[in-house]
Amino acid sequence: MHTVNQVVLFGRIGADPDHRIASTGKERTQLAVATDRNIRDGDEWRRETDWHRVVAFDRLAMLARDRLQKGDSVAVVGQLRPNHWSDAQGTRHFGSEVIASRLCFAPRPQTDPDQDLGPGRRLNQLQIDNGANTGATQSVASVEIQPSSKPV
Repeated sequence: MHTVNQVVLFGRIGADPDHRIASTGKERTQLAVATDRNIRDGDEWRRETDWHRVVAFDRLAMLARDRLQKGDSVAVVGQLRPNHWSDAQGTRHFGSEVIASRLCFAPRPQTDPDQDLGPGRRLNQLQIDNGANTGATQSVASVEIQPSSKPV
């Protein structure tokens, strides 16, 4: 049986990215991404915010560190991974995180489509539907990392 594990989020960054380098030298950036959903409450609708932990590694981690800050819009494509840890008292905790394989950044005024992003990178302009069946879209820029033939 074939299975699929793919997550697509479009939201806002809730805090500046948390960038760390492991003792192995591997770059890791963690993002708090907020998405909204509408919930019917009797005869009225209310909006609730869900928070998602998104983790990017290596070159994508460096791009997230350099390009994102609190309040920015971002689209994330990745895989959902379970996570567990023990706190100082020995209590086990369980959660999940999205391991990012692609990040799409909302363009800032200084973003130039002809801007040199370095070897193996290109800037794409995307239109993302807001999902409310209004026809409204938001333009975002996507930076793709092209696979390198050389090990990083």
